[in-house]
Amino acid sequence: KDLALKYKTFMYEYAKLGHVIPENNKNIKQECYMPHHGILREESSSSSLRVVFNGSASTSSKWSLNDIMHKGPNLQKNLQVLLLQWRQFPYAFTADIEKMYRQILMNSDDQQLQKTVWRQSPKQPIQSFQLTTVTYGTKAAPFLAMMTLKQLELDEETNIRKQQQF
Repeated sequence: KDLALKYKTFMYEYAKLGHVIPENNKNIKQECYMPHHGILREESSSSSLRVVFNGSASTSSKWSLNDIMHKGPNLQKNLQVLLLQWRQFPYAFTADIEKMYRQILMNSDDQQLQKTVWRQSPKQPIQSFQLTTVTYGTKAAPFLAMMTLKQLELDEETNIRKQQQF
């Protein structure tokens, strides 16, 4: 029962934040449904349940979403190089972006490729939903997250320079 309650709470929060919405059936060219499951980690300080969407699950065509998705290049710096660069400065800043992937919206045309089904109880009909954000469990998620951070860095650098001119 504890797992079921945690799972329902997670899905409720997902919907409340707009990270999952009822499916939008207009002009569907392709769609893909991803199964999801929970991973319990009692020792976790932030959340003992993580719901993972499986972009590697085969569809009726025998292909998965991850099979046809472009991964993107690895944008993370080599850890050894990063540590050596940090040592050149007297101060270092770090940050932990809460629910990072879920802070990045997907183009509405691509949301049809991130569908899932859910119901709160066996008494309710199964409903179809689409995920609106970058989804943990898809092959491109790490690239999309890092690319978004790099783009934010460029945008903010430009904004700071404009402000400094005034």
